[in-house]
Amino acid sequence: VELAQQRPGVATDLLDRVKERPPENVELALFVSRGLCESGFASVAREVMVPLEPAARQNPSYWEVMILIAFGMKDEALLSRAAQQAFALSPTSWPAQNNYAAALAITESSPGEAVKETFQLFSRFPKNPSIRINHGLALLQNHRYAEADQVLALMDASTMNESERTVYSLACFATLMAQKRFDLARRFQSAIDPAFLFPTQTNLLDRLRRELAGVGTSETMRPSARP
Repeated sequence: VELAQQRPGVATDLLDRVKERPPENVELALFVSRGLCESGFASVAREVMVPLEPAARQNPSYWEVMILIAFGMKDEALLSRAAQQAFALSPTSWPAQNNYAAALAITESSPGEAVKETFQLFSRFPKNPSIRINHGLALLQNHRYAEADQVLALMDASTMNESERTVYSLACFATLMAQKRFDLARRFQSAIDPAFLFPTQTNLLDRLRRELAGVGTSETMRPSARP
């Protein structure tokens, strides 16, 4: 409420009190932590949730919230652990599988596993933007650039949220750089907001930007992907 009333100072003071005395009830903590993540206070949400792990580690909802916290903090280690735990507890849940696949695609920890998991989801939900982007990233990690190009080419960035648009643009940028289509790659570079990237993705972006700075123009541009 204080944030909605444009009183961030008061809100911060209240959140400091939450950190000092977090809710002990798991369901209340889950509710509070989701709200904190939505308001941009993932680090506070983490302090609320971590003490509850011994009591809640068998609760899939606990790990779902931890995944939200990991995305908010751009914490790859937390994302990997939370996604693995959630998937282990709910192996038939496609959102749990999607979070696990996303963690693999983001962290580049297991390219073979990433392409397998993302392909299964892509086969079921080919129009889902995040699933399609994650599969494109997994294909990139496996140096399957032509396939990544096909997966990403028909997507429309104007229908995506900011986070999706950034990761999509990074995937297109990396694909085009691998194909040495430098002119078109430049068009995607400006659409990438590093604030939405995890460290591994930021490192990839930095490397690609350095590489692009050292080359001239490419061969004939092929208008497959659309920024």
